Amino acid sequence: MFEHMTTAERIEAAKEKTERVVDHLLYLLALHENNAIIVYSDTLSSQIPYSRAANAFNVFRAGLHQFEIVRLCALWDRAGDDKENIPTIIELIRPPEVIEALAQETLGHWSGIGGHIMNPSKDPALSALEAECLQRHNEEFGQQQAQRARDELRKAIADVRAILSSSRLSSIMNLRHKHLAHSLTETKLEKKAGRIPPMKYGDEREILLASLRIVEALHCWVSGKCFSFADSQEIGRNNAEALWKRCIFDIQRASRRSGHGRAVPRNSIRTEMIKFRLSLWVVGPARAAQMPEQFHGEWRTWEAPRLRSEEQTYFNCEPGPYCPEAAPEELFYITPARAHLPDHQSLPAPHRPGKRSAGVAGGR
Repeated sequence: MFEHMTTAERIEAAKEKTERVVDHLLYLLALHENNAIIVYSDTLSSQIPYSRAANAFNVFRAGLHQFEIVRLCALWDRAGDDKENIPTIIELIRPPEVIEALAQETLGHWSGIGGHIMNPSKDPALSALEAECLQRHNEEFGQQQAQRARDELRKAIADVRAILSSSRLSSIMNLRHKHLAHSLTETKLEKKAGRIPPMKYGDEREILLASLRIVEALHCWVSGKCFSFADSQEIGRNNAEALWKRCIFDIQRASRRSGHGRAVPRNSIRTEMIKFRLSLWVVGPARAAQMPEQFHGEWRTWEAPRLRSEEQTYFNCEPGPYCPEAAPEELFYITPARAHLPDHQSLPAPHRPGKRSAGVAGGR
């Protein structure tokens, strides 16, 4: 695929694509933190009574969840020279000579970084010795960092290969191909490999967390930048909580009379008066709610908020309590309505219109 490219061209392309993948992952993190409240908690669903409004809420919630799955699959699509995803970066840096060139780049950075001696000796001979010691220390540290680059890049390649061959990613990608991006009776993967295990709730989170660790390593040793997605995830979580935990649905049934003053039969469909209010306290105006006149109602690419906090440290985020049990078909009917399900507790049965499920927004 990239055989025609030189080592320098591979590194340049990998750096550029890594920066773009970081941006894609930041948006996916923000989306994931919103879904952590909307999909995996009852913060909103507990406010929705048995009503026609519940049907609209289920559509809204399922749509956000499904789009997160679509964007996650985009990060793990097939490698290609025109694609900005993890497998493409791995294909670019996979040759041993590319990894060694990146390691030497790291070594050169630290070896030539120099330094300042706070209290240099006035003796010229001792001063030269001090400078030599500082240079030797930088070179030794550079060697250590270069070896880290080799080890962590090789580990990232191995981790990506393991994920690409995993049943979890196959289930997610198959769901995407069959129901989200297309409407198929049978996918190419199913024709080739037979029945694919259904995706379960929480599978997307496991792949996302694995993606964070891989992209952090790539960003560090390919782009030469240390970046903490844990800080960005916390920013996204705070933003989501500032909106959804102050969001109140007040759904009230109207009088059982038609618009012409006729009494509506007791068993007929009732109308609802829906009040929606946001108690944002001191959060300030929401940019997402603004519609500038120059847009004229056109669809615009979503502008991601700045999630790169200053003075970030380099560490991995920890997974939270998510339930992994569910069949893929349930993604189109209902989503979990409890925030803290035990690890192996099964989810409630899919809710169909006309049946009421306790603790879940139902419809009729």
